[in-house]
Amino acid sequence: MNEPHHLLTIIKAQQEAIDRLMALVQERKQPEPAKRKERRERPIDWLTISEKERAAAWRGLAAFVESLVFRYGLQMEIQPCWWRHAEAVEELTALWQVRQNAFGENATLGSGMQWQNAFHSSRKRLSTMFGSCRSGHIDSTVTMWMTEDDRKAFDHAVENGL
Repeated sequence: MNEPHHLLTIIKAQQEAIDRLMALVQERKQPEPAKRKERRERPIDWLTISEKERAAAWRGLAAFVESLVFRYGLQMEIQPCWWRHAEAVEELTALWQVRQNAFGENATLGSGMQWQNAFHSSRKRLSTMFGSCRSGHIDSTVTMWMTEDDRKAFDHAVENGL
């Protein structure tokens, strides 16, 4: 009689240990919603990004652009000087972030199609951004937009109530 009681005690102790382990496993499987939000990345804003984040963002964007060019055969649409064109950098950054979101942790079944729609819309805009660079990069950045006289006239207009 003593032996069955001893076996029941052992089984009970093992079941309690299993229950504690299962509780620990469940706790680790379900992260708190607040913790998930903390890990969420913010969109890249090239006008305000810190120097510390800038290099990593450029490397990530460059890897994305290169994979995009080869995956979709965009060698004729996106020129190698893409990084010198502010408009293209902004467009490609937005596209990169849409793709990250579409295939990220919170993606839905429709996210892949949303990515495709965004890509094809962006592709049309990108095709017009490198018109002057077909045979090599041509700098088209504006070095001066308003002359000093234009600025003075603007300041005067603002001071006098436009």
